[in-house]
Amino acid sequence: TQSFVVMAEQSGRIQDLDTWVLRSALGWMDQNPAGLEQLSGLSVNLSGNTLALADHIDALVSLISGYPQLTKTLILEVTETAAIDNREVAVRSLRKLRQLGCRVALDDFGSGYSSYSYLRSLPLDYLKIDGIYIRNILTDMRSPDGPKLRSAYRHKTVSTQE
Repeated sequence: TQSFVVMAEQSGRIQDLDTWVLRSALGWMDQNPAGLEQLSGLSVNLSGNTLALADHIDALVSLISGYPQLTKTLILEVTETAAIDNREVAVRSLRKLRQLGCRVALDDFGSGYSSYSYLRSLPLDYLKIDGIYIRNILTDMRSPDGPKLRSAYRHKTVSTQE
């Protein structure tokens, strides 16, 4: 799967792939309301390259707008690296998607190089923390984010499930 996505990115076809996956997911959601009721949400990953192109985000917004009844169930996931590499564009894109009613998740937090303060600047609904990061952050007393995340873990606002 990873090499397929890399190939799609390198060939410039990743936006087409993201559109196809999102269209397919929305179509399934629309055709399966009974199955959808059993889910708290359906996640679709978006490429960082997709977030960086304003006209492509506008096309996704147009696609999603055709299914207003599904936006509260749709969760769009972006990787930490994508959000970091194109911060200003990512923030604008994520805000547009959230304005539709979609939820947004940052995937693989801790696999890159962002900090807790950086997270606060992103319009997110969910944070999917990399399992290795959690295992290390809870034991590495030198980490600058350690005290905040250890406190969140103690108060059960962080899950260690992968």
